[in-house]
Amino acid sequence: MNAILTYRGRTVTDDDVAFLRQLIADQPSLTRKAISQQVCEAWNWRQANGVLKDAVCRGLLLRLH
Repeated sequence: MNAILTYRGRTVTDDDVAFLRQLIADQPSLTRKAISQQVCEAWNWRQANGVLKDAVCRGLLLRLH
């Protein structure tokens, strides 16, 4: 499990990228926002108040793109 980068406190691994690729391949019509919401749910990536970090996740998706 190699770390590819660390973004806003989260280390992104090869497995994470594989998960993202599979999610996009399975549902190619999803918007970046819908993808980020699903990723946040799957990774339990939340702010201190419990809200999904979907805006941060969209930034991560752009960076990986």
